[in-house]
Amino acid sequence: MKNKKEKYIVAVIVLFALLLGVYRIYPREKEYIIDKDKNDEIENIEEITFEDTSENTEVTVFISGEINSPKVITMEKGKRLIDAVEECGGLTEDADLNKINLSLVLEEEGHYIIPKIGDVLEATNTNFSEAGSIKSLKININTATKDELKSLPGIGDVLADRIIEKRDSIGRFKNIEDIKGVSGIGDKKYDDIKDKISTE
Repeated sequence: MKNKKEKYIVAVIVLFALLLGVYRIYPREKEYIIDKDKNDEIENIEEITFEDTSENTEVTVFISGEINSPKVITMEKGKRLIDAVEECGGLTEDADLNKINLSLVLEEEGHYIIPKIGDVLEATNTNFSEAGSIKSLKININTATKDELKSLPGIGDVLADRIIEKRDSIGRFKNIEDIKGVSGIGDKKYDDIKDKISTE
C-alpha cells in the first residue's frame, strides 16, 4: 500500500514537471513569433522611410524677346514653350512664328528668346528648325529690354540701365563696339558679350 502511494506521488510530480516544462517552452515560441512580426513591420517602415522622393518636378526658365512680359518663371516639368509664352502674356505682333518651335519641352535654366521678324538667327551646332535653338539668337542692343540685356554674361541691373541710357542719348548703337562707350564695359567685358550681341 505504501509503495502504491509513493508511486502515485512520484507520478504526480513527474506530470507536474512535464506541464511546467511545456508552459515554459510555449511562451518562448509565441514571443519569438511576435518579435518576428515586429521585425517584419520595422523592415517595411524602413523601406518606406528611405524611399527616394527627391526628383525635381519643376523647371525654372527665362523667357524674353518678343513677349509681352519677359520674365523668369517656374513651370511644371514637361511643359512646353507655348505654355511659358502664355504665362508671360503671349507673343507681341512682331514675333516671328516661323523661327521658333513653340512645341519645345522646357529645360531647367533655359533662356528662350522669342525672335523678332527680321532678326537673323545663328545656329551653333544644330539646325535651328530641327532643334529649335532659339537660345543662340543674339541680343539686339538697340531694341533689347532691360531683362534681355541682363541675360548677357556680367550684365546686371546697373549696366543694363546704363546701356539703355547710352542708347537713348545717342539714338542707337551703330556697331557693337559702341557699347564700350558705356561706363563699366571695358575690353574684357566686351570680349565676354561681343559674340552674343548685334545692332540689328
